[in-house]
Amino acid sequence: MHEPQKLHPLAYLSSALNFVKNMFIPVLLVIWNTNMSSLNFIELVRNMSTMVMLILSLVVILIVVISLIEMLNIYRTRFWIEDNKFHYHDGVLVKREKELNIRRIDSVDISEPIYLRIFGASRLKVTTPGEGLTISVMKKTQASELQETLYYEKEKLEAIDEEQAESTNVIDEEVDETGEVSSIVETKSEPKERELLYAMTGRMLVLMAMTSGALGTFLAIILGIFGSFSGVFIEEIVERYFDVFENFIRVPVIAISVAAILFIIFAYVMGTILLAVKYYDYKLYKRGDDLMVEYGLLEKKHQSVNINRVQGIVIEDSIIRRIFGFYSLSVIISSDAMSLSEGGNKISLLPFVRRKQLYEIIHDIFPNYHMEVPPRKVPLRAYRRFFQIQALVIVTATIVVQILYWEYTWIVGILLFAAITFAGIYSARNTGYRIDEAHDEINLMSTSFFSRSHYAMKRNRVIHVSTFTQPLLRFDKLAIIHVKMAAGLLGEKITLRYLDIKDIDKIWHWIKRGMKHEANIETRDHAVEN
Repeated sequence: MHEPQKLHPLAYLSSALNFVKNMFIPVLLVIWNTNMSSLNFIELVRNMSTMVMLILSLVVILIVVISLIEMLNIYRTRFWIEDNKFHYHDGVLVKREKELNIRRIDSVDISEPIYLRIFGASRLKVTTPGEGLTISVMKKTQASELQETLYYEKEKLEAIDEEQAESTNVIDEEVDETGEVSSIVETKSEPKERELLYAMTGRMLVLMAMTSGALGTFLAIILGIFGSFSGVFIEEIVERYFDVFENFIRVPVIAISVAAILFIIFAYVMGTILLAVKYYDYKLYKRGDDLMVEYGLLEKKHQSVNINRVQGIVIEDSIIRRIFGFYSLSVIISSDAMSLSEGGNKISLLPFVRRKQLYEIIHDIFPNYHMEVPPRKVPLRAYRRFFQIQALVIVTATIVVQILYWEYTWIVGILLFAAITFAGIYSARNTGYRIDEAHDEINLMSTSFFSRSHYAMKRNRVIHVSTFTQPLLRFDKLAIIHVKMAAGLLGEKITLRYLDIKDIDKIWHWIKRGMKHEANIETRDHAVEN
């Protein structure tokens, strides 16, 4: 890897496929949504003016030129390791050079989509706090070798830095007895072996998929597909689906109900299968100060994160998972990604693990963190605020629909009202915080719809804090606080709602004592964020 390397030949084909996907699929969708029977191509060509033909010709030429430039860019792309830096050069008209300091590399991740695995290729992503890069197509062996080399070089540099830090009273160059100058000799060590910390069994994989929002996963995919087609096409599919059941069941209400229930069951099963395929053979490894995650059946993924780069720890659960005694563990890192959708700031380490094993692994990986479930801090007078607005909307909508459209709307309204009320009480009973002065750490428990997120962070990881209040909240001596920890370009914001003003002051002053820049602390006398 110390010599310039090329991309996999499949990169050319991948570029061509991307071109086809970006250019022809929209055209096919337009044709699909056009009434082809009334379209006469011969008349259309005859009626085209010279200017229109010229514009179309220029568009075709432009597409060809862009494709050739992209091909040439792939041919000129080179990457290698030199002088403790990872070099990446590409560009045709403008030569681009990117250098990443190996010391600052957070993770080197490998993903293997099914179409790349067939040809023995993979995708590699190098993440750092400030910037990163992605090599879209490279040989699998090449990616693995590059990953191992980068980690090995990083371990060597960290060992040298530690040795120099311990030798604070020793000058880098010493004069020996003969008067000659001798330098510190770099000692090479063998790459550290990986230690398996966790492996998900098949039974746990199925249980995780069944309790991880499988229905929502499938519906999101279906809505994404339907979004590419016209409304008329979608309506036709839905009508035909319900017509099948109405042919067997003469009562329309029962037919629609049966069709809806069967669709929900089918969507839940398909969503469970999709999640099981995604997290198949999930394993967590530890190698020195690096954590490595491997999973996937169709698309094999290899993610890694450096323990020293972790900004905070997150334990998440839902009410269903808590019944079975399972939780998930994630870490917040500082990366170059703009959002979590890019996979940069929040990395899942244990998507499904029992409570006892969870805390054993946390103690092993992060001995400097002391995670304990925060006590409940929301006062009883604030409980109603967690559901009153949503409940008012449901009651109003139920009354309107009941009067104008359907006489049984009140049944649905009662069910929704009960769900919102219980979810609000659940959130109020689980929101809290705990300050650990001895370890300079704070634990925050934020909540959403029947789910909890338990954050643990050191005081020096907090980059911003603000509060929100208004006259009605001030009357009840309540407020909302937002705490933001370092995480990429946008940060990770944790919100605790409707705490007593005394608790808000306690969190505020604890964080303020550790703030280096007062500009990161907003004035509490006015609304900062809503």
